[in-house]
Order: sequence, then C-alpha cells, then structure tokens
Amino acid sequence: MKRRDVAYFAAECALLLFLCPAAIGAYAVWRQGAQDFSAYSVVLGIPATASLALVLASELAPGLLGNGRLSFPLNLTLPIAYLPLLLASLVLWTTNRGSIEATPEMLLPAHLWRNPLLLAATFAGQVVLLTLVMIARRQPRDEQTW
Repeated sequence: MKRRDVAYFAAECALLLFLCPAAIGAYAVWRQGAQDFSAYSVVLGIPATASLALVLASELAPGLLGNGRLSFPLNLTLPIAYLPLLLASLVLWTTNRGSIEATPEMLLPAHLWRNPLLLAATFAGQVVLLTLVMIARRQPRDEQTW
C-alpha cells in the first residue's frame, strides 16, 4: 500500500473513531448543564488529540491498519487501540508541571473521560459504527448460476 493511501485510510479511520466520543462527550457535557463553549471544546479536544495520535501512529507503523481495507478484525482492534490514546490524551491535557497544583478550572470538564461507563459506551459505539461502515462497503458477491 502506498504511503499516501495509508495516510488517507488512517485519516478516514480516525474520523470514524472520533465521531462516537465526540457525540458521547458533547451529550455528557450538555447533560451537566454546560453553558459555555470552552467546556465543549475541552471535552471534544481530547478525542481529537487521540485521533491525531492514531494517524501519527499509523504513519510510524503502517501495519496498525492492516491491509488498508476496513474489514474484520479492524472493527474491534481499532477501538481497542484508540481507548489508550484517549486516556493518554486525557493525562496530557490535565497534568500540570507541578504535581501539587490542581487541574485548572477551565480543564475540569476533561475529567469526564475518566468515567468507565463513557469509555465503555465510546468503545461500543465505535465498534458498531465501524461494523456498519464495513457492511455498507461490502462488495456484493457475484451470484453463481448452477
């Protein structure tokens, strides 16, 4: 697979993987009654960072994306690879230089991603979305006449 094709497929997968945590995170922030744009941008920034990290990781290790087609088991392994990137992004966003300092108030909505139920819903949503896209792209088999 050409390098350009790897980058295109990685970006496509990263976008699909971003959609679920973006929707779940925006809904969770809305349920908490957030009134300002900063809470939404912080909560959505963490999955966006994880998606960019996935694209960079696939550039360094093209085998991460398999053969360049969305097929089984990528619909399971990509969400499994994405969740640690999401958690690493959370740590990078909320960790201060000094260990005594608390997380700045503006970044407090980011701690939403520490909720195991949201992470489980993100994983399940990503698997379902990737599976649906995989099924939609399936080439119909030529019917054989006997």
